[in-house]
Amino acid sequence: MANVKRTFSLPNEISEELDQTIPNKERSKFLAQSLRSALKEHKRTELLNILKSSTPQAIPEGKKSIVDALGDIRISQYKELESN
Repeated sequence: MANVKRTFSLPNEISEELDQTIPNKERSKFLAQSLRSALKEHKRTELLNILKSSTPQAIPEGKKSIVDALGDIRISQYKELESN
């Protein structure tokens, strides 16, 4: 994966702790891993909020299993999200 140089501003106390804790040659890798983890958690939280705010749906009549019903519900929620 290619790297891109970015410029960020950090609060002084975080910058100092980073300097004291993580060796200079490991900082880029540490920050990349930390950002990846934070982004993953952010996306997870957003998806959970979407699910919490969605309208509960009843299991459609005539479905043979809960798996079929969940599939239909997921498809309808996906279509709703896609249209927004």
